[in-house]
Amino acid sequence: MFWVARSNLTFKREIPWSVSWSPDGSLLVVGYGAYVAIYDPLSNALIQAFAASELRGQVRSIHFLGNDGRFLAVAGLSDVVLWDLVTQKGKLYTYLILLAFKDPDTDLPSSMASPECTPNHCCCLTS
Repeated sequence: MFWVARSNLTFKREIPWSVSWSPDGSLLVVGYGAYVAIYDPLSNALIQAFAASELRGQVRSIHFLGNDGRFLAVAGLSDVVLWDLVTQKGKLYTYLILLAFKDPDTDLPSSMASPECTPNHCCCLTS
């Protein structure tokens, strides 16, 4: 048994960082550097491409959200763009990477010791 590559996709001589299939398999999205390219996997045709200019740095991860595949999460090192494929608009969110150290008074991680950060309240994403 051996494997044969059926397709070879390139975009602006960039190296792909991440790929994601739509839930129904009709789209293949590839993150190349600062760009996102959407392909038809049957024909290998480029359907749409856009620069993820909202991100600071390169695209690190791409994922379809929901069962219908309308939304795409495009993540950089410290931010995420939630992209609506129908309206072709995105919204930028930034997130903080918090180091967890136990607070000696509360026995909670120090990132949760703040009143606005509780187990039931996410305090990591800001728009």
